[in-house]
Amino acid sequence: MKKTLNNLNTELQAIADAHLQVNTYYWGDFLNAINQDKAVTYPLMCCFVTGNSLEKVTIPVTINIIVADKFFKNGRQGNLNDTESDTLQVVRDVYEVISKSPRWQNIGKITGATASKFLEKGADESAGWILAISFTIYDNQSICNLPMMGYDFETSANMQMCEDVIIINSDGSFTHTAASGDVYTLPDTTYNVYVNGNLNSTFNIPTLS
Repeated sequence: MKKTLNNLNTELQAIADAHLQVNTYYWGDFLNAINQDKAVTYPLMCCFVTGNSLEKVTIPVTINIIVADKFFKNGRQGNLNDTESDTLQVVRDVYEVISKSPRWQNIGKITGATASKFLEKGADESAGWILAISFTIYDNQSICNLPMMGYDFETSANMQMCEDVIIINSDGSFTHTAASGDVYTLPDTTYNVYVNGNLNSTFNIPTLS
């Protein structure tokens, strides 16, 4: 993976640490966060990731972000409305960072998001919002760079090959080595393609209009 779940944890904690309306960050389930031995200092932001599926060059996950604060009953409603409003704003702030920050654009992209409010009447009476972000993590790992040695993949003609491809300009002035599977834009000229030192083919790349 280009970025691991530990990277997501680090980035989300950085958001929580920087946000002036978040006092406690927790990586994991909400119930585990509020049932720790030490008391939680609200507002609380806790996050965890659930998986969906695997794609060819991406890993789709759901980033669950819970922002909660204590509410107090003074009369009929107390400050519940204020608590829900404030925590929704924090959720929106987090969404803005993940959707627009260049730091997050290098990790992946948002493909969808939902927000739903909750009310917890356990040891702490708290309220807030759950932000569920469908997020696609970029993954440039292929069969060519797995941490494996000595395994026979039994390669076939239609399987990605892992040998480097040496591309040499026909006039001998250009040489480039690329891992197979990568895509490069090349100038308009004719190229000889060598694989493991042997001429494989000659082709021409026309100028794109």
